[in-house]
Amino acid sequence: QLFDRVALGIGLPLTVLGVSPDQEWLPEIPDAEKLGYDPEAAKALLEDNGYKDTDGDGIREMPGGGEPLVFRYAERSEGTQGAAIRELITGWLKEVGIGTEVSVYDDTQLGDIIYAGTYDLFVWGWTPFVDPDPMLSYFTCDQVTYDADEAGYNDANWCSPEYDALYVQQNQELDHAKRVELVHEMIRMFNTQSTYVVLYHDADTQAYRTDRFTGWLQQPKGTGPVIFSNSSPTYFNLTPIESSGSDDGGLGTGALIAIIAGAVVLVGLIVFFAMRSRSSREDRE
Repeated sequence: QLFDRVALGIGLPLTVLGVSPDQEWLPEIPDAEKLGYDPEAAKALLEDNGYKDTDGDGIREMPGGGEPLVFRYAERSEGTQGAAIRELITGWLKEVGIGTEVSVYDDTQLGDIIYAGTYDLFVWGWTPFVDPDPMLSYFTCDQVTYDADEAGYNDANWCSPEYDALYVQQNQELDHAKRVELVHEMIRMFNTQSTYVVLYHDADTQAYRTDRFTGWLQQPKGTGPVIFSNSSPTYFNLTPIESSGSDDGGLGTGALIAIIAGAVVLVGLIVFFAMRSRSSREDRE
């Protein structure tokens, strides 16, 4: 329901951590191990563990009564899907007797909230690298944040020595098939802990002119985008198709070189400003 309503069914409804746009790295999860939507089972689980609605207001109280069971929901203001996702999730929680207290933050503010651990729920996304290693490294024990002034990447605050050992093993494995299986094992382990509830994989839709240029390269090959990928090989591989007719106002080689140079400069500026922004943030902290 969330995938169809929020992403309009465009992309993939994922059930595991998306560590790469290449689906080869994502393991198949048996139906019995997938997180399903079963509000009656959720209600029974809450009841059995002492979370009961003792005052009849529709929101359960903590075991023993008193404080209501309310989750602090940190919503991200950037993007166009946050409000729609929040509406669905808070509605489902209310259905089983869990209240929510919603606060909206920009990316910098939300990062600080996550590092400080002053939240119960947040929804964010990421764009993975083609190789899964960087995304897998974010969930090693040494990336858990213990001090907000020295924040790590592990916003799941999940630590498993077994996962760490597998991470080192896959990082050093030269046999591709063996490495894929090691990565599958790591993702299945992460999935079993339900540290993240994966929602969906956005489609990276792009339109480009194969009648004007040759040399479009997908990254990863066969499934990935042709521009704005990890290393964007297309920019240096494009060749204009020479027109057999009269000048139709199309782009010549000189213009193409200028576009490529402009794209490289733009990427450089983006990297510069990203590094500058990160440095400024570290200075503030």
